[in-house]
Amino acid sequence: MKLTLKKKRSKTDWIKLDDGQKLLIDYPTLEQSQGLETILMDDTLDDKRKMLEYQRLFLRYTIKDWKGLPEKCELVNNELRKDLWEDLVRSFTQTINLFTLINSELEWTVNDSKKSDM
Repeated sequence: MKLTLKKKRSKTDWIKLDDGQKLLIDYPTLEQSQGLETILMDDTLDDKRKMLEYQRLFLRYTIKDWKGLPEKCELVNNELRKDLWEDLVRSFTQTINLFTLINSELEWTVNDSKKSDM
């Protein structure tokens, strides 16, 4: 069984934030998804720390562009440039709010690779 992440809307649809800003999102690459899964499986982190790290990286991997922010959005190797990402997730509350918003725009589907014997 494998989980696949898909957008509920078109790749060209912008998500509108309350303050008039907009985000363009896409799902993480296969390598990025595997990195996110690794964080969730890491037994050395406590649950709160693990979830915060997951949410922060999830934002870095899913945000592809924005409008209405002072800095221009730039990607490096298909992820948000490090300094822009650090500014974006500096606030705990903002991280949680953005994660919740973006996560609601994506959906996980289960693909069962095993074929039924029936």
